[in-house]
Amino acid sequence: MSRHPSPFFTRRGALRALCVIPAWAVASGAEAAEYGSGPGVFAAIEALSQALEARVLALAGAFPPSSAWVASLRADLARHRRERVTLAAARRWPPTRPPDAAAAGDPRSLARLREALNELMLAHAEGLPALGDSDLVQHLAEHMVDLSRHLTIVDLWIEAEGFD
Repeated sequence: MSRHPSPFFTRRGALRALCVIPAWAVASGAEAAEYGSGPGVFAAIEALSQALEARVLALAGAFPPSSAWVASLRADLARHRRERVTLAAARRWPPTRPPDAAAAGDPRSLARLREALNELMLAHAEGLPALGDSDLVQHLAEHMVDLSRHLTIVDLWIEAEGFD
């Protein structure tokens, strides 16, 4: 019996998932970033990824029951980072090393955590036109699916806590 890949991990499935991003970005009132190159996209994603990781580490320290989810998110972020490094090296792009980020504000703020995840997802979506490479687009789309899963968890958490 042959096993078919999940529709989210096919190019067509990933692109379907991405179709909602532009409407979502407009609805959220976010201003779109315009990236001029693939290395610029990767640098922005890396900076936002580090900021998100600093936030979730602070959250894990302030709220230990979140540690399993934090470990899952950090594993995804580390895998995404390794893939970006490999993809950049294959294209002979310079390595991206933005400064280490510190979590700003209350580490237990779910709203700020949600905002950090949104910013990282938007950087992925807004960077796609600058990549000009279907392999890169596929990888970033897959990363966005992972981030979307984590964003759903945060949304459910916010709902369970009774925040708007």
